[in-house]
Formats: sequence, C-alpha cells, structure tokens
Amino acid sequence: MPPGACNCAGDKLDCNGICGGTGVKDVCGKCNGRGLQIGHCDCKGRKMDCKGDCGGNAKHDICGVCEGEGIPKGKCDCNDHELDCAGVCGGPLLKDECGVCNGPGVIDPFCDCDYNTWGCAHDCDDSPDYVDECGVCNGQGIPDGYCSCDKQKLDECGVCGGPGVIAPFCDCDRH
Repeated sequence: MPPGACNCAGDKLDCNGICGGTGVKDVCGKCNGRGLQIGHCDCKGRKMDCKGDCGGNAKHDICGVCEGEGIPKGKCDCNDHELDCAGVCGGPLLKDECGVCNGPGVIDPFCDCDYNTWGCAHDCDDSPDYVDECGVCNGQGIPDGYCSCDKQKLDECGVCGGPGVIAPFCDCDRH
C-alpha cells in the first residue's frame, strides 16, 4: 500500500473517514459543508460592514452614506431640501414680506402689512394725513383774516377779493 493510502488502489480517506470517498472539506473546514453563507464574510457568520471590514460596525446612515451623519441640520431630506412655509419638504411655498405663507404681500391700496395707506405726504404710517380746503397736504387752511387761500380779503361789499364799490357808484348795490 502506498503511504497515506487506505487501500491498495492508493485511495485515501475522505473527510468522513470513507476510503476512496468523495467527501471534501469546505473553506470553513466542514466535511461536505456549504462554505461561506451568502452575505457572510467568514466562517463565524459575521458580515461585511459598509467600510469593507469583516465583522466591523460601520453602518449606512439614513441617506445611504457609510458612517454618514444622516439628514443635514436644517434640511428635511437627504437631497438638501428644506421645509417650505407650509411644512412640505422641498415644497415651493415661501412667506411673503408680511410673514404670511404663500401670501399676496402688501396689496393696493395699502402701503404696508399693517394696512396703512399712502398719505398725501407720500408717507406710509398710521398718522392721519388730510388735505385742507386750499388743497395743501396737512396744510393750515385759509389763514386768519383772509377769505381765500391766496390771502385775499373781503372787500367792503363782502366779496372775497372783490373790487369793492366801483365808481361811479356810491354803494355795493351799484346805486
């Protein structure tokens, strides 16, 4: 018999101890074993982590990045979207200048978000503007002692800016 053989034909014992048998050890040393299990990286059943380390602890974050930090601060998803003013991730709505979500902003005839209107002095506040009887914004009106905005006085006939008694007449009734 040849050295290491189990019979004269020179057959050897397989891993099951059968002379001339077909049993072989797999990569894990098991006789007729299945080898590494799908998804495992060694014979102890450990799995490869996302960094490629067998039995390592590295994991993918929610965004699929190995050892990543997840959704960035101030964002609402992995694509760097932000919440719009209605709370929709990546939505199109914005607050207008009055702070209203998808609002119209300042609308005519108003000049601000507090519903003030343009005054005659072209200011936008809540102070009252007015046009006096002379057509002047915030004016004083007809000055004291005058009868018109042009500072005319009453004549002796009671006519504002009038010529008074005209010659050859003696009175305002033209006598």
